[in-house]
Amino acid sequence: MMYRNRSLIFAVEVIIGFVMIGSSCLGGSSDCSDSVKQIVQSSDGQFAAVEVARDCGATTDYATQVLLQTTADKNTREAVFIASGTPNIKLSWQEHSLTIDCSGCQATDIFEERALWRDIQIIYTKNP
Repeated sequence: MMYRNRSLIFAVEVIIGFVMIGSSCLGGSSDCSDSVKQIVQSSDGQFAAVEVARDCGATTDYATQVLLQTTADKNTREAVFIASGTPNIKLSWQEHSLTIDCSGCQATDIFEERALWRDIQIIYTKNP
């Protein structure tokens, strides 16, 4: 029960952090808005993967980003995956490995796809 409460508190902190900092936390302009779609914490509780949908207005497509961060320091947030559009993303952890399953992803829509963040291995599965 204590672990579940800690995870809930962490998820609320992440969402509040995005709201307070706004789109500047991702280096964007003030014309963009970010929506947290999902937060998946690693089984050891040390890391979190955060899926964010970025909307910069009617003249541009949405961007989907997956950010990784440590739970101890929210300022460690860093994008490891960026794709245009709104593909269906499923995030899952297994020890120090994150799997990003991207349903609807085309290679031409992917702008960033890192294989490693700190000591976290990132595995991608894509289903066009």
